[in-house]
Amino acid sequence: RVWVGAEELVATPKARRGRWLQEHFGLSTSQAGKIAKAVAAAGATTGEEALPVLEGFRVKGTETAGLMRLVLQPGEERRRTSSHYTPRSLSAPIVRRTLEPLIAAMGDEPSSEALLDLKICDPAMGSGAFLVEACRYVADQVIAAWTREGEVKRVASAHEDVTTHARRLVAQRCLYGVDKNPFAVNLAKLSLWLVTLAKEEPFTFVDHCVKHGDSLVGLDFEQIRAFHWNAGSGKKGDEPQQLELCSRALADALDEAVSLRQEILALSSDGTARAQKEKQRLLRDADDALDRARLIGDLIVGAYFAHDKAKARERERVLRLDLVSAWLAGDGPAPDGLRQMQAQLRERVPAFHWMIEFAEIFWEGRVDPLVEAGAEEGPAYLDAVIGNPPFLGGRRIS
Repeated sequence: RVWVGAEELVATPKARRGRWLQEHFGLSTSQAGKIAKAVAAAGATTGEEALPVLEGFRVKGTETAGLMRLVLQPGEERRRTSSHYTPRSLSAPIVRRTLEPLIAAMGDEPSSEALLDLKICDPAMGSGAFLVEACRYVADQVIAAWTREGEVKRVASAHEDVTTHARRLVAQRCLYGVDKNPFAVNLAKLSLWLVTLAKEEPFTFVDHCVKHGDSLVGLDFEQIRAFHWNAGSGKKGDEPQQLELCSRALADALDEAVSLRQEILALSSDGTARAQKEKQRLLRDADDALDRARLIGDLIVGAYFAHDKAKARERERVLRLDLVSAWLAGDGPAPDGLRQMQAQLRERVPAFHWMIEFAEIFWEGRVDPLVEAGAEEGPAYLDAVIGNPPFLGGRRIS
């Protein structure tokens, strides 16, 4: 079987196609000549025009009866869905150039704990190429810190391999990723599982930090408190008591969830089956705690997507605020009507509220390792965002 790219073939000058086929695919002079002549006779000038010639080509007298059984040609699907793969030759230097100054700002000899407190995110991670490279890079820095701290022997005695242990810690404590394609999310988890050689750990060991969702559609804390996608719009029609109910529901959810998610991070160094089972329980409890806040956010976003006109969107938002207020004023579960509204939104778009889903980063109280190292103080959010952004090209970008 021979695999020939139609675009490459027609890009080769006609006079050199026979020789090109011989050199690249090991075809005989006769075989290569027949293929080259057939493409030329068809007048093919593009890969699309040459493809039917290649698909139907047969060489008589060979054991395979069909010398060319399969021809691959790039389609539009990867471009349409922004499913671009980044080779390591690109991801490695990008990660290095991004993280070198970040770690340099932590001082000449940052501690291993400070390094493991870094939060690095790819908001459109695909199959996880940038996260894998960041895992390798930060793990190397952690090992260097362990060496300075005289900890390498202790780590080596407690774990089978120092490098893989460092990578597992980084994957679970430092890396965050999101993608709107659920299949890509599973591929990213698999990529991190492989690079950490975590064969003794379940495939789900990074469920808390690698998630499915649309990075471009979601709300922050202020928008949820205001029950409005434009939190600074100054709307005067909302009752303060209603907004206080939303604010209190958000705070209660985050207080409980952050504590649970911090316990998950604390268990990262424990690779036992018991610890992994406990992590899954903590993650379920944290998700349950965040359910109300996530629902409120989805209802706000859903009001926006329910209509095309601003006035209709505002009427829908006020209606939903009344329904949410009535629900939060009681003690019961969310009414089916609100759940149906949420389901309608998520059939259209998997909204992702960053500050809710990764609450331990954005809620009050996170210690910023850069501030500890003496860098200029600022909000303790993500320390680095890296990767190919979620984008549309050309005139569609706005």
